[in-house]
Amino acid sequence: MRDELGWEVVGLEPSRAAYEAAQKAGLDIHLGTLESRSGELGEFDLVVFTHVLEHVPDPVADLQRAREITRPGGHCVVSVPNVASLERRLLGRSWDAWDLPRHRTHFEPRTLILAMEQAGWEPGEVGFERYSVLARSLCNALWPAAPYEARMQRLKLRRLSRSLGVLLGLLRTSSAMTLVAQSRG
Repeated sequence: MRDELGWEVVGLEPSRAAYEAAQKAGLDIHLGTLESRSGELGEFDLVVFTHVLEHVPDPVADLQRAREITRPGGHCVVSVPNVASLERRLLGRSWDAWDLPRHRTHFEPRTLILAMEQAGWEPGEVGFERYSVLARSLCNALWPAAPYEARMQRLKLRRLSRSLGVLLGLLRTSSAMTLVAQSRG
């Protein structure tokens, strides 16, 4: 957004290592969470949560904070795993996007829309990303006790996962979804 569109961009990162890497890359970044820093951030036209809300203790509260720092008529873009995906239904406990205990909350399209509405946003239509976790999920199913890196070395299905991701996105049942909402105020 900064480089291709010329936007003024500010990032927020809770991980010190990621924060330091972003600083080294020349990004305007703050260390912390939306909960700890929202009053210091200013007003924005757009707030983006890219695979963040599933990690926070209270997603609705973070969406409310985002609304508070967004100018009237501003937008919020949220991308999260889709617990209603075909892959999750087929792979059950092996579905890689469960990612417990790091993922604290799981969303399906209806609950993501509800969370946005509860936080004061006017949600648009849910979009489905061209995304698949098939390769990682199959590794989880076949070698559950093996370390993550070892599992990924054993099964090379990334091309199949990419092709399947395109198909699942078109069928509106992929393992990730995105919602754009507008501030009501």
